[in-house]
Amino acid sequence: MPKDIVRTALWWIETSGDRPIAVAEIAEAAGVSVFHLTRSFAAVNGIPPARYLRMRRLTQAAHRLVRGGEPIVEVALGAGYGSQEAFTRAFTTAFGVTPAAVGRGVPIPPHLLQESITMPETETNPPLMPPRFETTEARQIVGLSARYSFETNGAIPSQWVEFCTRAEAAGLPLTGESFGVCHDMAEDGTFAYLAGVETQGRALPDGFARITIPAGRYAVFTHRGPATTLRDTVAAIWNSYLPQAAFTITGEPDFERYPAGYDPTDPEGRVEIWVPLEMAGREPAAR
Repeated sequence: MPKDIVRTALWWIETSGDRPIAVAEIAEAAGVSVFHLTRSFAAVNGIPPARYLRMRRLTQAAHRLVRGGEPIVEVALGAGYGSQEAFTRAFTTAFGVTPAAVGRGVPIPPHLLQESITMPETETNPPLMPPRFETTEARQIVGLSARYSFETNGAIPSQWVEFCTRAEAAGLPLTGESFGVCHDMAEDGTFAYLAGVETQGRALPDGFARITIPAGRYAVFTHRGPATTLRDTVAAIWNSYLPQAAFTITGEPDFERYPAGYDPTDPEGRVEIWVPLEMAGREPAAR
C-alpha cells in the first residue's frame, strides 16, 4: 500500500474495478478528510480526485466500447452510472462524441482521455523547512476574489496585477504585507482565492470582497524561491508533511502571507503559508 495520500488515492481508484466508490471512501483509506485529500491530490496532479475518478471511469468505458462486444448499458453500469441515458450525457460532455459513435469506430481525441497517473518511485517534493506554530487574532482581508479550478489557477498572477491596479485607485494600502487567501473549496476541486491586504474598519470599495481569517492556531511554512515554484512547496506541505503531522486541519481558510516589497521573480524571495490546525495533544517539535 502506498504511504503518502496521493499514492494511496491513486492505488484505491485504480484497484476499485467496477464497484461504486466515492471520494469520501478514498479519503478515509488515506486517513485524511475529503478537504485534505482534494487539496493534496490537486496540488500534486493538477486535477481534483473527484474529477480524476470520474474521468478514469469514463476513459475505461471508452476503451471497452472500442473493444466492442458489450451493450452500452453494461458499460454504463460498469462505469458507475445508473442508466444508459445518464452515462451517455456524461460521456458526450467529456469527449464530444456519443458512446454509440465510439462503438462504431469514431475516435476520441487522445488528449481528452484520462489515462492512469503514475507517481515516480523517488520523492520529488522540494526540501521543506519545519513549520513554526503561531496563534493569531482574526484578520480582515479586503481584495479581489475569483473562483478557480486547479486547471485554471494559472490566472492567479493576473488577478494580483488587477488587484494592485484597482487597489491603488480605491485608496487601499499597498506598501505593507499582502495576503492570498484560499477558501470555500468544493469536492470538485474548485476554490475561491482572494488577493488582498489587511484592513480594519474600512468601507468596502465597489467590486471588492472581504473575508475574515479566523483567529486560532496555525502551522506556518516558509517558501523560499520565486513565485513560479510556490506550487511545489504547497504540494510538499499537503502531500508529505501534513499527513504525518500530529495535528488535524480545520478546513478554515489557509493563506499566503507576502512581505512588503515582495518580488515574485526573486530567487531568494520568501512567502509564508499559514495552515489552520487543531492540535492533538502537545504541540509537535519542529523537525
